[in-house]
Amino acid sequence: MAEAVEKQEQEERESAERDGRRPGDERAERTRENQEEIPEPDAPEAEVPAPVAFLGKVQDLVYYGIALILLVLGVVALARIVADFVDQNEPFAGRITEGVNGVLFVVIVLELLRTVLAHFHDSTFHLKPFLIIGIISVVRHILTVGAELSLQNDEGGDLFHRSDIELAVNALVVVALVVALVLVRQTE
Repeated sequence: MAEAVEKQEQEERESAERDGRRPGDERAERTRENQEEIPEPDAPEAEVPAPVAFLGKVQDLVYYGIALILLVLGVVALARIVADFVDQNEPFAGRITEGVNGVLFVVIVLELLRTVLAHFHDSTFHLKPFLIIGIISVVRHILTVGAELSLQNDEGGDLFHRSDIELAVNALVVVALVVALVLVRQTE
């Protein structure tokens, strides 16, 4: 193998000498041809018309407002969850169920906040956060239905059969969302 490489290099040197070129010029030329054209970093950007720039600033202000509202909503919801959990009027199992449900709601709000904040970095639409929010929402619903079902004593009743169907459909939705998330991650 090494002999073949040496032979090829020798042939290139001889060919270059005959043509009046320096050895290795041909290889450098081929490498330059195969490289992608890279724009200069100091190239001036296209000028944005004033009305479009103004609308962009207004849009950013709206996004800042939405981010602030989501942050306040998350903090208020978390405070309410803690207050409801400490409340002794409800049975402990009910408080745990509501606490998990509320914490998952706060996680959903924070994922929405993260999505809004990601807009400021690259101004593009991201599908992954919405798939993650969907998965968390469906899992939250599954946990809530399962917990409510376990707290009730309606074995074999109509409520039990409806809950089983609802849980099965929600499980299928989670599988579909996870498959979609995997596909989106593979295409990135």
